[in-house]
Amino acid sequence: MIPLPEEVKQVIDQTFPVGTLDTTEVLSGGLSGLPIYKIFVDGKPHVLKLAIPSACMLIAAESGIAPEVISGKGAAVSISAYIENQPNLSLLELAHTIKRIHSLPAFPAGPPLLSMVDGLIAQFNATGLEECLSFYSEIRKHYPWNDDDRVPSHNDLNPGNIIFDGEKIWVIDWDAAHQNDRYVDLAIGANFYVVNEEQERVFLATYFGDSVTAYQFARFFLMRQVCRIVFGILLFDKGTLGQSLLNSALTDMRSPRFADEISRMADNQAILA
Repeated sequence: MIPLPEEVKQVIDQTFPVGTLDTTEVLSGGLSGLPIYKIFVDGKPHVLKLAIPSACMLIAAESGIAPEVISGKGAAVSISAYIENQPNLSLLELAHTIKRIHSLPAFPAGPPLLSMVDGLIAQFNATGLEECLSFYSEIRKHYPWNDDDRVPSHNDLNPGNIIFDGEKIWVIDWDAAHQNDRYVDLAIGANFYVVNEEQERVFLATYFGDSVTAYQFARFFLMRQVCRIVFGILLFDKGTLGQSLLNSALTDMRSPRFADEISRMADNQAILA
């Protein structure tokens, strides 16, 4: 069993006064980098994170979008239900889940989207590879960055944060959540799970209703490119996969394909229904 700090054990004892802590495993962390554990109490798994549950996480949990938060209020530890991930995630359920997130009570305000993207672009351009992003200036000129329509957004709907239990989707790791452009969640989710035009049409029709406008399609398309740029920059900065992509791109821009690398990262195969 992995040793835990004494104050963490006290929270576990308070949460499960008649239970026995059996084993502890380390889970991969989220954006915050804080330790996350899978703990077994009387054989039942739970997720323990060494952080106070965020307001966004609690709102999502109360609405049945995030797993139930069992403990953590008033303590720098959160314990939530553990849900086993299943294959064959439904695109329709994903679109419905994003719509439910965007209907939650307002989240705290976050950094302006344009300034965040511009900041990442500036850091990447310092590497001398700015020609890779030559089309971003065109997107920047035409995208409606200052639209006042902001919704509660998760902002990191990658496969590691989406759990499908076989019937419904649960969303975890709310560290990046704040009010944001609704197209950010739609674009990030689509970049991992929507692979062709038919799926794109069904995905957007499920979210917006059957009459998806040309404006909505166009805005969705542009935000998908922005989110790909951001994700690519973060890969180059943080991981060995990004370095592999970069080294290959310098010799042959045809390989590896971004879509192929994304499909390898996704744990589940997306289906329409």
